[in-house]
Amino acid sequence: NSIADIFTSCVVALTNKRLLIGQKRVLWGSFYTQITPDLYNDLELYKGLLFGRLSIDTVKEEVIITNLDKNALDEIETAISQFMMKEKQKYHAKKEKAN
Repeated sequence: NSIADIFTSCVVALTNKRLLIGQKRVLWGSFYTQITPDLYNDLELYKGLLFGRLSIDTVKEEVIITNLDKNALDEIETAISQFMMKEKQKYHAKKEKAN
């Protein structure tokens, strides 16, 4: 979280296999992150006065998305959590079946 965050745009896409996050800085660089259900651990929300923050904890890293409309956070959390839990169950079922 820094003042430079206002110069960053972000797109989050929920596909049928993973969560994709693309971030582009206005002046330099871009970041692309994908989170598969098997690597997903937890999701945490923070609601401020005007904006909110989403923190996604994975096995490898923590992904933080800031400057989100605080009114949209509940819907975002529901969509990501439901998808990840459903797909994580499928992943574990496939893994058990393979053993």
